[in-house]
Amino acid sequence: MGNASMNHPSTDYQSMRDPPDHNTIVKTLDKGHLSEQQSASENGNNPYPIYAAVDERSFSKVTEYSPATWFEFTPHEASFLGYGASVPMEYFGSEYKNGELKKQKEEKNMSYLQGLWGSAIGSETENEKVIKGMPVSVLIAHWVRAQVLNLVLDGTL
Repeated sequence: MGNASMNHPSTDYQSMRDPPDHNTIVKTLDKGHLSEQQSASENGNNPYPIYAAVDERSFSKVTEYSPATWFEFTPHEASFLGYGASVPMEYFGSEYKNGELKKQKEEKNMSYLQGLWGSAIGSETENEKVIKGMPVSVLIAHWVRAQVLNLVLDGTL
């Protein structure tokens, strides 16, 4: 892997002149678990992490905010807020029937969860509405800012 790939966000592989290979990416995955963060936030010295994800299928069917589209994740539990359902974080992804644990599965790692949490900004329909409503000057300003940042990261500026 060349130096050029280190000057871009880790997920922006298309813009890299020398993108990382599969082995490099796999070595950087976070295999830790969200439930392992419980003790770090219990004494009040660290902020309590709360993450969110959107069920895009539900989100695209509603015209107004609906709590049924949002999932919330903390070190202690995963919650489907619209239905008032929660499970201990270490059991998220396990199989339940009528509120009873039927088959416990391995806790999802942080890399998996970070992929889910990225969905909160991933509604194509909503993103399109925002972008179409922006003045061209704002879009250009964002693009210029990104280009300048890349030049700074490359060491050109």
